[in-house]
Amino acid sequence: MLVAGIIITSIAVMMILFPQFFLLLKNPKIPHESLKSTKVKNAFRILSSLYIVIGIILIIVALV
Repeated sequence: MLVAGIIITSIAVMMILFPQFFLLLKNPKIPHESLKSTKVKNAFRILSSLYIVIGIILIIVALV
């Protein structure tokens, strides 16, 4: 669980820092106009912060 928590947390941090790259990986394709929208980027960052919390919880559970 420790390794999974570290991987999830590191990918989530990358998702927050580079949302455009990860939005381009989405399937099905998101329309190009939506990718430039700040609302979509902010929603993606909120989802990424949720993944960070989950990763940290996994790390804490693994260490305890």
